[in-house]
Amino acid sequence: MAAKLLETIYSELESIGVVQTRSEFCTQWLGRSEGYVRTLRFCAQQPSIDVLAVLSNRLRYYAKQYASKEGNANKAAARHFEALAKDCDSDIEQRSSTVWIERAKEAI
Repeated sequence: MAAKLLETIYSELESIGVVQTRSEFCTQWLGRSEGYVRTLRFCAQQPSIDVLAVLSNRLRYYAKQYASKEGNANKAAARHFEALAKDCDSDIEQRSSTVWIERAKEAI
């Protein structure tokens, strides 16, 4: 799920001109190497929760920047960035609870 989420967010950011390449998305938005998403895809892996947290934080930062500006377009952009951040947070919550629940079951 999270790998698809990264692809969706990348596509949306690219479509509005915020990022130009996957390499830029990986380095600037995820804080990883330029081939991070490609490596995830090749190895059939999910992004780390850390990466999703960094992405969520950055999306919220820009949501606040847009929200502080005048105009309907800026307010709409702020809502869109916030919605994307919430998608990241939902995935983090779901995956995190899975980890501790599974560990709790093992301890019983």
